[in-house]
Amino acid sequence: MGATGAGKSSFIQRLTDCDVKIDPGLSPCTSEIGLYPLTLGNQTVTLVDTPGFDGTDRSDLEILQEIIHFLRSIYSSKFVKLAGIIYLQRIMDLGMPSMQRSTVRYKNILEALCGKSALSHLVLATAMWDVKGCGLGEKREKFLWKCSWGAAIKSGAAIYRHDNTKRSALRIIDHILSLQGSMVLEIQREMIDQRKTLVKTFIGRQLLKNLLER
Repeated sequence: MGATGAGKSSFIQRLTDCDVKIDPGLSPCTSEIGLYPLTLGNQTVTLVDTPGFDGTDRSDLEILQEIIHFLRSIYSSKFVKLAGIIYLQRIMDLGMPSMQRSTVRYKNILEALCGKSALSHLVLATAMWDVKGCGLGEKREKFLWKCSWGAAIKSGAAIYRHDNTKRSALRIIDHILSLQGSMVLEIQREMIDQRKTLVKTFIGRQLLKNLLER
């Protein structure tokens, strides 16, 4: 998961032989959820590419509803379990005030989607370190962990740098696969177990708050 242009599709392409559409700019190249198999030894996992937030062709609410629908379907399945979520954050965005506000907004949405008990299966990965203009990357990274994602990290979320190589992508996947149990999200519990509508869930209330603040 992540904003448009964060490198989600590139991450998957580094790991698989699948033909994943990639746009070198900030135009959204993933318009709907895509599933890509990855074989590691005798184990096969499925990487899920999601549409990016902050795109121009669809609202964040539409994208989130599609993601939630997918998460509900796998929660109801007896054969598929969610191992973890990778959230990609472009490191250069942290130097732009407008993008910093977006970072906080999506942080709130992601935490509400997961719930505190699931954050140990969340990976926060900074990306685009190889892009020109990232000289202040380390300073921005410290600000991100301390001011934006501090609570999630204290709850067990892992932090990684993704340098756009297969090796760094595999490190992240290996970490997720090493975790015990599957990832059960707050939104899954609320909408499936408790039969709440989206507007009555924690993330639904968070979305309304974000809309009022924008």
